[in-house]
Amino acid sequence: MLTDFSARLSNTVTELTLKPQTVDDLATQLERLEAAKGLVADMDSHVQPIQARFETLARFEHMVPQQIQEELANLPVQVTSTVSTVDEAGRFLADQKIKYREIVGRKQSSFVLSARTFREEFSSDAPFGSDLTAHSALEQIAMLKERLASLRGDYSGIHDNLTVFGVEMPVSRDLGAVEEQLQLLETLWMLRSDWDTLVTKWQGTSWEALDSTALDESAGQFYIKLRKSGQNAKSWAVYQKLEAEIKQFRQTMPLIAALRQPALRDRHFQQLSAEVGQVVDPFKPEFTLATVYELGLDEHAEVIMTLSESAEQELGIENSLTSIKEGWQVLELDIRAYSKTKGFYLLHGAEEVFELLEDNTLTLSTMKGSRFVAAFESQLEQWEKTLGAVADTIELILSTQRSWMYLEAIFMGSEDIRRQLPSETAMFLEVNTAWGETMTEMHRKKLALSCLTKPVATKLQNMVTTLEQIQRQLDNYLEVKRQAFPRFYFLSNDELLEILGQARNPEAVQPHMKKCFDAVKMLDLQASPSRNARNTTVLQATALIAGDGEKVMFQQPVTCSGAVEGWLLLIESAMRKTLAVLLGQSLHELRSRAGYERWIAKWPGQLTLTAGLIQWTDMCQQ
Repeated sequence: MLTDFSARLSNTVTELTLKPQTVDDLATQLERLEAAKGLVADMDSHVQPIQARFETLARFEHMVPQQIQEELANLPVQVTSTVSTVDEAGRFLADQKIKYREIVGRKQSSFVLSARTFREEFSSDAPFGSDLTAHSALEQIAMLKERLASLRGDYSGIHDNLTVFGVEMPVSRDLGAVEEQLQLLETLWMLRSDWDTLVTKWQGTSWEALDSTALDESAGQFYIKLRKSGQNAKSWAVYQKLEAEIKQFRQTMPLIAALRQPALRDRHFQQLSAEVGQVVDPFKPEFTLATVYELGLDEHAEVIMTLSESAEQELGIENSLTSIKEGWQVLELDIRAYSKTKGFYLLHGAEEVFELLEDNTLTLSTMKGSRFVAAFESQLEQWEKTLGAVADTIELILSTQRSWMYLEAIFMGSEDIRRQLPSETAMFLEVNTAWGETMTEMHRKKLALSCLTKPVATKLQNMVTTLEQIQRQLDNYLEVKRQAFPRFYFLSNDELLEILGQARNPEAVQPHMKKCFDAVKMLDLQASPSRNARNTTVLQATALIAGDGEKVMFQQPVTCSGAVEGWLLLIESAMRKTLAVLLGQSLHELRSRAGYERWIAKWPGQLTLTAGLIQWTDMCQQ
């Protein structure tokens, strides 16, 4: 206990005798002085217990080592020395405080001047401008941050030194302002660096891989980040230039979108090249976003937007033309075998063709009224010609088909007609062969656009002309027959042809008798005893039969052979002669006062009516 206390007193004296070399040393000595003052103040509480303890040992005659006895004897001296040293150290350190307070004051003044100078230099030399690269600016900012850190270290040291003297170090407004601006400046230049990196990446992207919408979204997000970060830096050139570049970039996105318009074709880029004065070919692999700016295309935004709008409108026309082409590429004609004549084909129903023709013609007419049609005028003209040829050809097919079917039944179905019209038959056979070949070829090709061509139309037109000529000559032939037997005017051409086509068969006339002779349904045909030159049976007309079954027997049978009109004239003559004779006989019998009922039942109805009227007239005149 004594040894420890003695060592403590010795250490205190030794430490208090040290002279401070720095403010930190002064702070340490002042702390030691305060501790020593506490020790002196509590000295009795330490010394008295020691003395009381040794007194107790002496009373009991306890042996104490010589060294301990010496330490105990020296204790009062140590206490007196310690108290003296504390007093002297107090006076010395008071003088040292004054000395070092002046030194720290000078440091403080020097720091304030350095901070103000640094702020002024920062304001004038920091990279607020836009003429630097991001790399250079960030290097400069790094050096400024080092200098700021150094001044901050000085400030902390002075602050700690002043604390020794109980003085508070004022906050450095200069360093605070520089620190705030430097941090903001670093943020802006980092954004500048990031923007340059993005733009470089985008500019190196191939034209095909560019997505203007995604670029605009990225630039928009970057702009928002800039606005949030640079609220207090809008007057700085670096901020203004970066903001302007982002805005300009976003303004060019519609231009990029317009240049990437899928509707743009080579002709549009040729027009743009002529406007720019340089070749613009985005289809080249080396064409990138950077190329757009290198060619100065952003200075021709109005021209590009106009071209893009025109291209979009022209794309509609192009798609319509493509749709027309695709429609005709798959449209097939409904060609079927003719059931009545083997080896021949007919067109069955052309409604789909006419519907497509109508739609396409209307579409072409609408496109011709567009101001964007210039690039497609040749195609429009070609399609107009093609559709015109299709329309003409389909009409010719239908016209030829109608005439052919009508005349085919006449010329191929009747040997008598062919015999009577040899020239027309030869003409028809020629058309018949051409028609068969044409329709067979159409049946093979199927596709409407392959079948309905100008050469086919020309061939069909020749057929129509020939068939019309045949029809005229056939009409002339029928007219001759009607003039020979005027009652043929009561029959249609088909009915008359049916009769003439079966001239050797009198039975063929029977269905048409009621049209040729009023109230006559048919002839009573009987086999003649004689035979003709070909040794075939000849029929004779022996009577007229009415619809109600009334029969009038001819005075003499009429042989039904030779030209139809010839023996029908004989029928007409026989009818008149027979009725004249029968009328006289019925009138004579009426005047003989025979019974009326028997008389009416005996004679044909027309004769009884005529005879009755004659008799009544005679009786009125008498």
